[in-house]
Amino acid sequence: MQMPVQSTNIVQSGCKLAIDSLDNIVAERTIIQVHVDSTKQTIHGVPLAKENVRASITKSIVANALLPIPIKDEIMFVHDAIGTCVAWPRDWVIPTAADAKQQKHKIMRRKKKDIYDDFFYHDDLDKLPLNLPPPLKTLATWANDNLKDEITIHTTLGEELFGYPKKVAIFRRDVYAMTNMKEFSGSCIVMYMSFIYQVLKKSKMLDMIGFVDPANTGVIGYGNPTERARSLSVSYERGKPGLIFWVPYNSGCHWMLTVANPTEEVLYFMDPLKR
Repeated sequence: MQMPVQSTNIVQSGCKLAIDSLDNIVAERTIIQVHVDSTKQTIHGVPLAKENVRASITKSIVANALLPIPIKDEIMFVHDAIGTCVAWPRDWVIPTAADAKQQKHKIMRRKKKDIYDDFFYHDDLDKLPLNLPPPLKTLATWANDNLKDEITIHTTLGEELFGYPKKVAIFRRDVYAMTNMKEFSGSCIVMYMSFIYQVLKKSKMLDMIGFVDPANTGVIGYGNPTERARSLSVSYERGKPGLIFWVPYNSGCHWMLTVANPTEEVLYFMDPLKR
């Protein structure tokens, strides 16, 4: 039975996540606690063990670190888990001082609604907006019946898109975001890129356009500016001279598109909010 989000969820932000020892910190951001017996909770269809917590990773520190509790062969490393929820051993969670104090005093009051609520919790596909395009309506209807208990649509894309294999998982909440014009996750953007890649391939235009993985360019999802710049440099170096790159960028508020021509040292920055 699904519990009401407003009365059951307590979010700790800024927590650090470690593996093997508290000194080996590999990721950070948010622990989502649900005030329900852990034996009744599931993550990606798997029951949440009593000794684990529900963790939402939004920043990787050691991107290639193996998760302590992988999800089959679909979410195995820290960078695979960005933007979704995974189980994490309670003993390897390092809360902030503020969160520790909050736990000590057992303050159960929910904080005011923040911008992440839509992304993490809203997945009601029973009531669809009017005038949805037929393909999207079909997808939403199918997802309403089949994408429950964190079950996903998942695949592994080949090296041709980003220069390395990319595991992608689409969740029920991603379909909700598409049908209700909410902010897309990086996984949705990657799937759109994969589709565009196939269109370019049919049109024999692959020598014109290159793609950059949004997991490497979002402020929230990937390291510091130096790490993001290094990742962009690697992407540009693998491209042919004159190749134009599509670079999704999230400043922490919404996704924007940057079109980059490294050869000509030209950038086109496209902000849909015109800021």
